[in-house]
Amino acid sequence: MTRARVWWLRIVVVGLLAACACSRGVRPEATAPDAVTPTDAGPDAHDARSDADTRPACPSEPGARERADRVLLEIEAPSRPPIGSPFVIGVRTRTGAPLSEAVELCGDGLALGSLQLYRGRGSLSVTLERAGMLSLEAASASGYGQKQVQLVPRMRVSPQLAEDAGELVWSADQDIVVAGDLQLGAGTRLVIEAGTRVLLERNATIELAGSLVVRGTREAPVLFTRAGEASWGGLRLLPGSSAEISEAWFIGAGGDAERRFGHSRSQPVIWVEQASLAMTGGGVVDNPGKAFGSQAARVALDGVLVSRCDTGGEFTGTQLQIRGGHVLEIPDADSRNDDDDNDGIYVSGAAQDDAGVDLESTIEDTVFANGEDDGIDHNNGLLRIERVWIEGFAHEGVACSKGRRVRLVDSVVRRCEQGVEAGYGNPEVFIEHSLLTNNGVGLRFGDSYDWSTSGTLSVYGSIIAGNQEADVRNHVVELAGPLPDAIQIRCSVVGDSSFSGRDGNLGTERLVLDGDGHCASAPSLEQAMCESRVPGPSSCL
Repeated sequence: MTRARVWWLRIVVVGLLAACACSRGVRPEATAPDAVTPTDAGPDAHDARSDADTRPACPSEPGARERADRVLLEIEAPSRPPIGSPFVIGVRTRTGAPLSEAVELCGDGLALGSLQLYRGRGSLSVTLERAGMLSLEAASASGYGQKQVQLVPRMRVSPQLAEDAGELVWSADQDIVVAGDLQLGAGTRLVIEAGTRVLLERNATIELAGSLVVRGTREAPVLFTRAGEASWGGLRLLPGSSAEISEAWFIGAGGDAERRFGHSRSQPVIWVEQASLAMTGGGVVDNPGKAFGSQAARVALDGVLVSRCDTGGEFTGTQLQIRGGHVLEIPDADSRNDDDDNDGIYVSGAAQDDAGVDLESTIEDTVFANGEDDGIDHNNGLLRIERVWIEGFAHEGVACSKGRRVRLVDSVVRRCEQGVEAGYGNPEVFIEHSLLTNNGVGLRFGDSYDWSTSGTLSVYGSIIAGNQEADVRNHVVELAGPLPDAIQIRCSVVGDSSFSGRDGNLGTERLVLDGDGHCASAPSLEQAMCESRVPGPSSCL
């Protein structure tokens, strides 16, 4: 293929993907830097403590609310935020539409700051000092939403607890202020009702050996936030405990250096050890620590937003299920690549059942966007990744190493240094009906280490095209060259002459994508069909 044809193909692939509103955005600066300034709640939190009258009015657009073509935006925020402590304002598309664009956030018509939607979701953190009703508005080029909240002064009530307190209920009629480590024994069942605010002092941690039920709602989520200027510790689920958390937000935590965990060396906001966690909705946003950490546990996250934390989470020997989530701007959105193992998700090892059989972990219908290390880092795990969008990571979209298996299905990986890498050790990596485009390297066998590499990389029914340096690279440092037969590609569209024209593959000169991101609009793709399906993912996700 000539160089001119290669560059023409790259322009076509990238341009058509952008047409389906899947482009990566850079989080804009706050509109009022003199009145909305960073706090220590997290690397990208904002503080609106200055006199509100000094903040500029939000840009107005005549008839913005009435425009029928606007996407409806839903604002996620506590119904009664505490004065003087940070809280999260999340924005999402109400229908789940994968909108990616900048959003201006206003309170009573004055600018609070800006955030970036990544395929339908984003967030901002603010600290406000004025009591009373506040009308929040979120407006982007094509979306609009509003919500009323009431800023309420703190009601300082510290819990009085015994080691085994039976059932304990925290409700929204009083704030819960935790000044130090709060230890709840195996006989305690803690219930936290909708709208409750839990304020924690410096390095304060809630340790639970019993059970926890958090009953937040979209309209009245539960808020865990710092009580003072310093970050709090975290929530620790000890062996034998369990937690069911619905619609709760965690902010300003993970700052205790004595409880660091994992290869990025930070405290998890939520730690799960030989215990179980099920979390639905809400999120873990703007924390100096990693969002989650676990060991020999079971963790299920459904519709959870993770953003601007040290890492999205590190899971060791854990059966992990992530569904319908967003992992964004890890560890921050400063556009500086000062990586310290800040992965979107790191999966190490695998949980086992009572018979010693490995249990598969799954990540489904989830967006990973904008990070300074890997989107998903796999180390000897057993992992299935399905209908996932990974974009804008400084290193690999999916990095696989050491052993066991990774299966990437019906997914998109773009704008990463390398799309998918099968690295050191002997991992088995399978890619099925996926699209890898506009990365530095699409597929890579081998890595930058001089360690033994003997795994396999198998591709089926996928499109590997439009990547900048190479669509396929086989290079092992230990061998100073390729490992023969390490890469198998069948029934795919691939921009590498070593594979196109073989095993049912097509070259990329016949590739056409439609405006919705479907990879099946060209009749010639049927020539690469196997089992009655053309190459590529089923949709843009």
